[in-house]
Amino acid sequence: MEKEDIERMAKLEAELKSIRDVVVKMDTKLDTWNKSFVPRPEINEMFKARDKEIDDLNSQIDELRLDKRNNKSIVPAWAGVVVAFGAMIVTIVGILILR
Repeated sequence: MEKEDIERMAKLEAELKSIRDVVVKMDTKLDTWNKSFVPRPEINEMFKARDKEIDDLNSQIDELRLDKRNNKSIVPAWAGVVVAFGAMIVTIVGILILR
């Protein structure tokens, strides 16, 4: 073989080695990526579960708001009871004092 052929083969071997190293690195990265990869159906199930939890929380918030609104509507009725109770005490005291 000629000297030029030997030099070309050495260059090709060096390039082949660098290509092999790149392929090995890519394979390692692909293995790492596959370990952390979540399949699409599994992600869909995760999203469905998350959406269900969000819907449940929203319905609980709506129920709490409705309860709060209902409690606010009861306040005038309780105010009337307090006024009636006060009037009753005044009447009883008035009767006791006038005797």
